[in-house]
Amino acid sequence: MRRGTVLRLVLGVVGAACVTGCSDQAASPSRAGAGVEVTLAAFEQVEADLVWDVEIVNGRRPAPEVLWRGRLVAPSGEGQVEFTAPCDATPEVCEHTVRAWLVGAYTPGVTAADAGPFDAGASVGAGAVVGARLDVVSPTARAPITRAFTCVPGPPNEVGVDVTLARPADQSFFDHAVDFGEIVCAARLDCCNDVDDNGCAKDGSEDIRLLDAGDGERGRTIVLAFACAGLNAGAGLPTLYVDDIELDCDVGSDGSRFAPDITLRPGLAAPGLACKPGPNGVSSCGAAVVEGPGVDADGFLFQLGAYRGQGELRRSDAALHDVYWNVVLGVKSDIDKCRLRTHATAGAPSGVSGALAAGVVAGDVVYPQVTWDAPLGACSAEVLRYGDPSAFVRIDYASGSAGPVGFDYAYSPLDGVSPVCTAPCQNGGTCVAPDVCGCEGTGFSGPTCAQCGQLGAACAEGFACGGAGICEQPESGEVWVPPGGFWMGCNGALEECAPDEGPQHHVELSGYAIDAFEVTATDFHACVDAGACTPPAVAGGAYGTYGVPDKADHPLTFATWDQAAAYCAWPGKASGAQRLCTEAEWERAARGGCELAGGECRAAMRTFPWGEVPPDCKRGNVFGVASASYCHPSGYTAEVGATPLGDSVYGVADMAGNVAEWVSDFYAPGYSLGAASDPRGPGAGSEHVVRGGSFADIPTRVRGSARDHAAPDAALNAVGFRCCRSLP
Repeated sequence: MRRGTVLRLVLGVVGAACVTGCSDQAASPSRAGAGVEVTLAAFEQVEADLVWDVEIVNGRRPAPEVLWRGRLVAPSGEGQVEFTAPCDATPEVCEHTVRAWLVGAYTPGVTAADAGPFDAGASVGAGAVVGARLDVVSPTARAPITRAFTCVPGPPNEVGVDVTLARPADQSFFDHAVDFGEIVCAARLDCCNDVDDNGCAKDGSEDIRLLDAGDGERGRTIVLAFACAGLNAGAGLPTLYVDDIELDCDVGSDGSRFAPDITLRPGLAAPGLACKPGPNGVSSCGAAVVEGPGVDADGFLFQLGAYRGQGELRRSDAALHDVYWNVVLGVKSDIDKCRLRTHATAGAPSGVSGALAAGVVAGDVVYPQVTWDAPLGACSAEVLRYGDPSAFVRIDYASGSAGPVGFDYAYSPLDGVSPVCTAPCQNGGTCVAPDVCGCEGTGFSGPTCAQCGQLGAACAEGFACGGAGICEQPESGEVWVPPGGFWMGCNGALEECAPDEGPQHHVELSGYAIDAFEVTATDFHACVDAGACTPPAVAGGAYGTYGVPDKADHPLTFATWDQAAAYCAWPGKASGAQRLCTEAEWERAARGGCELAGGECRAAMRTFPWGEVPPDCKRGNVFGVASASYCHPSGYTAEVGATPLGDSVYGVADMAGNVAEWVSDFYAPGYSLGAASDPRGPGAGSEHVVRGGSFADIPTRVRGSARDHAAPDAALNAVGFRCCRSLP
């Protein structure tokens, strides 16, 4: 039998737009929007009427205002109610909160009159309900379920809450068990064998002694047990989801809040005992025991073990299989100073409507879990309890109200133990430890293997991560440079700077696209043929590339700044969305940004696109590295991309040598420190900046910070260009 409910709220408003981040100022009493459609529906069949209290509160500051509240009945079978309520889209109060309390589950037949008035979840006193109450573990015993939303005009918003309810089990496979969905679970924490049910004997006579302490004697042992079975014999085995075990032993703490000193990770250990017997055995546990700063786990424990598997449960009329995960702790006397916390749950063989997906409770889900929360100096033989929020082993709920919540490990007898990554690993990455994705061999990086190479970000829409770890768009010939900062200009502490290359200053740039290669003679010829560009002043000769068959893939030379700008704006080139690069965009594409810096960013700016190795003919087509001559003496320019060892970290070719490049900025002898975000250079000038150096420049003139300049009508034999594009 499947049990659960969903609270789904569909929100729609009419009125003025809401300002992001509502104002602290007091709101006008007028409403900019008043239409909120709310649906409270049964998620799965529940053989009970569910009574809910719901209220909607706006974001008025300093005192929020309740806009709507009511008590609602979700009938058994039908399982759905609908109502409308106001929300407020005025800019000052646009942020809202929905609060929902489960008043209780009742024998079917509760009417609106029987349900009583709204009373913030209370079922007695003013909020008394007329009906036979059923035993259900409330997900709102401590606090209401809350969901935030922004009241804005336009199409209706939706806010959903999926609640899977737990109730005391009505069968006898386990003592002190609960069932939810298609699962029944039990849990224990045995700190001793409390035979007389009056707590652990102080003389140690009731201690559990199972494990070899390494001195020929069996030492004191604490056992944490968890087991679940499916309620339907033919449905298969459930999957267990468990967390690491945390111990707060008040090492370096005032005890005012739980702060783990020792983390036990039995999911990373093979079944059985993880440590070698001995007085310092926990030191041999490897990754299964993590010590906090200044903590010696050997002072509290001598052993850790995990036993996992399946068993058969029998009673007179049926037989089912359970899955269990038991953890044993060999403990020393100081363990009484520690508090233990951990959590576990289970997923039904057929799933519970996606409420628990691969060990992750989604952001709109409330799902049952077992919580162990016990001071080990006060616990005895603790069984699973419900309705007691202070019980050492209790059933409560995991809620993804602030985003997905993941357990640490999944276990099934068929698949064994596997770590859980709350955010799924992408692009071929694998989950190698709780919330740790392994990206080796994928070409991606980051916590979920979503970042392209070392860029520190996923590629922008329309760009794919190439094998070299760059974001590229082959059809347009562009690569992507992520948003972020860098230090622009020459660092006098590391380079020999020209007077106009400073001062070095921090610049923030939005993400943008840049041509991977300089515009070729063939590229430009297409624009001329389309009537959108005029031919360069020089075609052919020693330095000209336009119209020269064997230089078709060489960068265009002799284009003026105006011709370069016209080409980038040509609709035949990226639908006219491109433009000449700004000087800041050009330099960041050449030198990298702070997201790639291995140390202090300012000192980490690359001297050359490839790094700090001095230029040679394998890295750039420059002058003076091959017997003080040209790298390509027969033609001066070379095919674009002919020196891939010289590509920048973003995959941009020929940013040091081949031809220097026009950029959009007017030239000034040094940088103004005005705009620190997406700077465009001076507002006017008689010349434009040229960057990157050329085949005719010596190595010191092809540094990433080196600058040159020329009049916009100058047609130069060693100057070309490439284009950039702003991205939304």
